[in-house]
Amino acid sequence: MMARKKSTRSSNKKRTKRRRANAQRSGLFWGFGILAAIVGVLFFAFSGGRSGSTTNQSEAEVVDLPVGPQIGSLAPDFSLNTARGSKAGLSDFRGKPIAIMFFHSW
Repeated sequence: MMARKKSTRSSNKKRTKRRRANAQRSGLFWGFGILAAIVGVLFFAFSGGRSGSTTNQSEAEVVDLPVGPQIGSLAPDFSLNTARGSKAGLSDFRGKPIAIMFFHSW
């Protein structure tokens, strides 16, 4: 009977040590994760979106450039190959509501 109690105590000690080690590893994992997130946020906050490239355009020229399509204007026509191998263009759907999604899967 005494042998069982000793083995039970030693196995409980081993379990306790393993639990502590796992808790320490888990704490380190979360600590490094939070630290990496903070460093990433600070990096992007202080980078200011500067690309580092310079252009020859003056500030006035940049302001006068059109930003994008105007509300209510027609989208430029284009055509693509469909999954069935035929061609389909944006003008084929003129007058009908359409949602176009461009994506690529690797």
